[in-house]
Amino acid sequence: MEKELHIVLFKGRLVTLDFFVDCFMNYLKKNQIDYYLVDTNIPETYNSPVFDEFIKQQGCVMFTFNNIGVLLDDVNGNIWKSHGIPVYSFIVDPPRAFSDALLDPPCDMYVFSLDENRNDFIREFYPKVKDVYFMAAPGQDVCSGKPLKDRSIDVIYMGNCQEKVKDYPVLSFFEDNGIDYYQKVIGTLVENTDMTTEQAIRNYLENSNLNITHDQLRDVIILTAGFIEATVRRIFKQAGMQALDKHGIRVDIWGTGWEDDSYQYSDNIRIHSRVTPQELLHYTGDAKVSLVYMGWQKRGCSEKTFDSMLNGCVCVNDPSSYLLEHYVDGKNIVYFDMHNPEQMALDVKYLLEHLNTAQKIADEGYKTAMKYDSWDVRSKAICETMRRNL
Repeated sequence: MEKELHIVLFKGRLVTLDFFVDCFMNYLKKNQIDYYLVDTNIPETYNSPVFDEFIKQQGCVMFTFNNIGVLLDDVNGNIWKSHGIPVYSFIVDPPRAFSDALLDPPCDMYVFSLDENRNDFIREFYPKVKDVYFMAAPGQDVCSGKPLKDRSIDVIYMGNCQEKVKDYPVLSFFEDNGIDYYQKVIGTLVENTDMTTEQAIRNYLENSNLNITHDQLRDVIILTAGFIEATVRRIFKQAGMQALDKHGIRVDIWGTGWEDDSYQYSDNIRIHSRVTPQELLHYTGDAKVSLVYMGWQKRGCSEKTFDSMLNGCVCVNDPSSYLLEHYVDGKNIVYFDMHNPEQMALDVKYLLEHLNTAQKIADEGYKTAMKYDSWDVRSKAICETMRRNL
């Protein structure tokens, strides 16, 4: 007999994370799993007799994204610790951004992370986390039914381009304040796109023969990795979008940061204001091809890949070890080499000119993503993990 769950959920901080919570709740409703929703914008949802009674139940757990609600206190201190409630946080962004709660968790804390490399980082630098589980971010089917030949958008890009970094944090323990460090680490990642940012930083510091402690290594990564990664990701995204533009391919982008002083996009590249996740997926369901540059996940995957497939697009994606387990180039996905944006553009052009071939890839992508990478699949795995630990 399955152990009974009573799940406290948190929303109200970011619209994207709220959408993820809604997707998870859909599964809970369908499977009659008890839950209580806290809206951080409405204090009454977490400061009321109803909430107090809910968290007293045996089998109560807390589930959140990006640590929202982890630090909630009452008169006895951290509310989850004082009531013996385990907390499960699905960390969508790099864990280095959440050092405050992960370094010294205020309660029994379990983490889901969408990349195996991030899991390794948590195990090494945040050993007080009870356990960490790999879970590639899932996608959601909103409107998948329209055939490619009837879709009005040729290529969609769902998201921002990283802003150009103007000032990097000063590293005073280097004579040049870190100028060579940033140049070399960025150059290493541009050359080696299968390397993590953390490994490139570690390699540089080890080769510099600096006598730094393990904690200092962690602190340098936390301080600088985001700036380095943003620079590298912008280089590749701009190169890819410019290649599509030069080949006359129409792309609709919903996101910011794409303007660049060194290149003026033609009318092929249409940049729209950001919209809600639901609206964006409706646009995706009207697109033939979805281009995805992942967030430097080398052993995992973000949701945009599976959102693309589950809403009927051909997904054109940089590869990761996780994707390579279930997705085969030319069968249910089209991979591209970030070092060869010209070939990526030619592959996209071929798909647009051969919609029968593209439709077969899109159909197979949909089937595979439904089997392995939908919100229902992930939600079931999340609940099974919670039950095992009760």
